[in-house]
This record gives sequence, structure tokens and C-alpha cells, in this order.
Amino acid sequence: KYGVSVSDLIGITAEWSRAGYGLPDAHALAEAAALYSHITGMDPGASSEALASTMQGLQLEAGEVTQLLDMLAKTGNDLSLDPAGIGKALQESAASFRAAHTELSQSVALTAGADSILQDPAAVADLWNAVEARIYGTRQELEAAGMATDGMLSSAAQLRDLVQELTGFDIMADSAGTQLKDLYSIVVGIGSEWQNLSTSGQGRLLEALAGSRGDALGSVLDSVSAIGTAYQSAENASGSALAAQKEYEQGIRYSLGRLQASFQQFADTLAGDGLLKGVLDFGNGTVNVLDFITDKTGALGTLGAIGGAVAGAKGAGLT
Repeated sequence: KYGVSVSDLIGITAEWSRAGYGLPDAHALAEAAALYSHITGMDPGASSEALASTMQGLQLEAGEVTQLLDMLAKTGNDLSLDPAGIGKALQESAASFRAAHTELSQSVALTAGADSILQDPAAVADLWNAVEARIYGTRQELEAAGMATDGMLSSAAQLRDLVQELTGFDIMADSAGTQLKDLYSIVVGIGSEWQNLSTSGQGRLLEALAGSRGDALGSVLDSVSAIGTAYQSAENASGSALAAQKEYEQGIRYSLGRLQASFQQFADTLAGDGLLKGVLDFGNGTVNVLDFITDKTGALGTLGAIGGAVAGAKGAGLT
């Protein structure tokens, strides 16, 4: 079905099972990893590890994985990006998105939108990790983690005041100022007013929100519509992963993978009786005969001998 070997699929299923998933979920996740490998070009084992890390970071349930793959395939296609790059950046910033109360489609949109601008998945992950830490963390937490705090305001209340002063946008979800909005809403909200700010105002915000990653955030906010485009793709991505699989099925790698998987199934079925041994012994004997002929007559002589044998068999009514 997915063009991967039976042994690979069994091994990946076992890994998911050891991670605590029941057999039905482990099997479904192994198939998802095979599908992910075709979307990203990774081998099945690496795609399974990447998928597990992303799921853990975002706290996704097994039933949400197909939705994630759909979004990666769709945003990659619509924004002309490598889904593997989007997936890698998402994997490395997943915990930050969860801490910033950001939903799956919003997380994918922030990742894909920023990647379409920066063209560097590693820089995208570094950017959102830094922005999340400065908005949702505290100076003490950042210092304990060894992160730079230059230009960071001492409280969320001060950051709220600064953003409102410059853009009129409120980063808080409630009037009392006890709950911050999700990261997607904050970035898009600030981005909608970004072009109206003075150069000094933009600089003050970038220093407070991103510190040393200010240049990267500035580039994203300059083209914040890319994040909105990515969000629309992520929200309308149903079926995109299977569509990508159908496209993969047109290639030679899929056909070779199916052939390998089919032979493994064939071998498993026949290993217990004498037919498989007979087939292999016959093949081995044929190769030995051809080696002997080649040794005596050379390659052209071998072809002549084979041609003569075939002609003789036809003359005798054997073919």
C-alpha cells in the first residue's frame, strides 16, 4: 500500500508500541510514518522519529496525525516549500507553540509562512522559540535557560502597554490582563499594523519581542500576509497527504518498494514449504551453469548458447 518493506513497517509498529500506544494506534502511526516519509523524502525510520518528536511537542493524539500530514503537504505545495523543512522547523519549535496556546493549524501557518520568507527552517524554529520565550516566559526563566534577555521587558503587562501604545493591538485575551492571546493571533495582530509604525517604533518592538532574532521577525512582519495564506492552506488541507502519496506512486521508488514488500510477503508465505526452496535452488543452479559457460566461452558465447537453447526449445514445441 505505501511502498515500504514489511520488515520496516513491523519495526516501526514495534517502536510505537514500545512508546505506549496500543496495537491499533501503533499500526496506524507506522502507516502514517510511511506516508510522511513519502511526503518529506526521509526514510521510514527517520520519519517515524520526527513524527514522534513533533507529536510529543504539540501533545497530539494519534488520531490527529493525519491532519498534521495533510497540513504539511498542503502548505508545502501551496507555498512552494519543502514539506520536510516545514516539518523540521515545526518539530524543533513544537513545545514553544504548545506553551503559547497555539492550535495545530496556527502552528503550521506560523512555521510555513515564516519559512516562505526566511527560506531557512532552522532560523524559523529559532525565531519562534525566541519570540515565545520573550512573550510567555519570564526573565528568570530565560536566564536559567542561558538565553539572552537584552531588551526584554520585565513583565507581560509592560509588553502589553508597549504593543498597545505603538499598534493599538491588545496582546491579552481578557480585559483584566491575566491571559495572553495565542502566538498566532499576536503575530498577525501586530503584523496588521506593522507598516504604519515608524522605524524607531518597529525597532522598539523587535527588541522587546525577539531580541537578537529581531531582524528575522522584522522580515516576517514585513510580509505577514504569508502567514495568513499558510493558515488558509492548513485549514483546507483535508486529503492532501493521500494526494501526495498518489503522486509518489507514479515514481520508480514506489514500484521498487512495492516489489520488495511483495517479495517479503511471498517469502513469508512460502518459507514453510518446499516450493520456495525449489525456486531458489533452480535459480542458483541456473546462475552456476551460466557462470560455467561464461568461463569457457566468454560473454558472447554465453549469449549464443542461451539463444541456441531458446531456439531449440521453440523447435521442439516447448515454448
